[in-house]
Amino acid sequence: MNRCFTLVSLFFFVYLPCWAANSPDSTMEREIASIERDFDAAKYGNLSAEARTSALESLLRRTDSLQTQNPARAEPLVWRSWVLCEYAVVLHSLRSFKLLQEAREKLEAALSIDPLVYGAEAYATLGSLYTTLPGFPLSFGDLTKGRRYLDKALAIDPNGTQQNLSYGNLLFKSRDYSGAMKYALAALDAPRRDGRESADNDLHTQAQQLLDKLRAKLKVRSL
Repeated sequence: MNRCFTLVSLFFFVYLPCWAANSPDSTMEREIASIERDFDAAKYGNLSAEARTSALESLLRRTDSLQTQNPARAEPLVWRSWVLCEYAVVLHSLRSFKLLQEAREKLEAALSIDPLVYGAEAYATLGSLYTTLPGFPLSFGDLTKGRRYLDKALAIDPNGTQQNLSYGNLLFKSRDYSGAMKYALAALDAPRRDGRESADNDLHTQAQQLLDKLRAKLKVRSL
């Protein structure tokens, strides 16, 4: 149980394209930009457990409202999913599996509306969920499905941090340490983005940790 949620937290990452924050004529896009800022504060800010939970519960209400007001748009569904993922990690209970199931369903619904919503990030999140969660009967984890989603994310954006990091971790789990090294390095080389410093710092730290583990494994194997 603990390992499952550590892994979900490890790979979960939110990306918001610049156009969403820079479109003042759209009420939906203004609200998404506000949700992004508050999500980063809840996920990366120095908050107590109670304050973090409360902030995420508020974001769940806001994303639910945004989805209701924009039923034909994919973006609110993706944001609902991302908040559900983080809330599941923070909640850290058996209920979390149900929340992650809902997150998966929201992502799949979003991609059925717009297969390129937020570029590669919806596919990368799905891939991370499938490759880190346990399989039946506890949850829906499936390495084959997860790999397909990560392949799709990499086809859309081969330089994206999350998909490279997630693929590297998948290969590490499969003991393909040389293959994992390629993706860990790609994740480290991914450019940092203005306005996403906290998320990028977290991802680059994870990529460095993966790289350190890989170097240790390869050194041992070469002896």
